[in-house]
Formats: sequence, structure tokens, C-alpha cells
Amino acid sequence: MGMCNNFSPTITYSPINMLTFFQIDENPKLAENDALMKYTERSIELCWLMAIQDPPMMLNFGPAQNEDMDTNTFRAFTRTGQKVDFVVWPAVYLYKGGPLVNKGVIEPIAL
Repeated sequence: MGMCNNFSPTITYSPINMLTFFQIDENPKLAENDALMKYTERSIELCWLMAIQDPPMMLNFGPAQNEDMDTNTFRAFTRTGQKVDFVVWPAVYLYKGGPLVNKGVIEPIAL
């Protein structure tokens, strides 16, 4: 389950409680970084827009480390290999069980 799947259309998301959601309030210096704040706000907006679709869009964060890479859903990042090292970017589906909108990106374990 992805971060966007935790959003609820029945809750009001203000910049203050979203900073708490992303734990930026635990490190005030992060809030001073304009680029980070803009990125966070845009990420929140995209997650919100995905969550309020009917049905909501879905993020697939892929298989666990050392599992086989699914090349129908993910593409390799900088290395080639068949086993997952880590997920760089999740795959995006129009809705759960629906068509793939965009392949995710996985960094495979080097051969």
C-alpha cells in the first residue's frame, strides 16, 4: 500500500497537518527549505487528486527486496538484473485492478 492510499477524502488536509503527516514538524530546518516544501506540497496535491478519483488511483510499490522483477509493471533504473534491490518509483494504476498508467522503476541487484 502506498502513501497516497492513506488519504481520506473526508478529512480536510491543511498545510499544517500535512507537515505533521510528513513529519517535517519534527525537524524545523526542513520547513526552511523552499524547494523541499514546494515538492512536499505538490506531492500532497498529487496524492489528493489520485485519492479523490472514483475509483481512486493506486500506487504499486512493487515486490520486496530479492524477489523477481516484474518487467510488465516495472522497468530497470541504472542496472540490469532479475532480482529487486529497491523501488525507485511506484507503478501507477488507473484504479485497483485497472490498467497500468505508468510503469514503476526498480533498481535491480547487479548481476
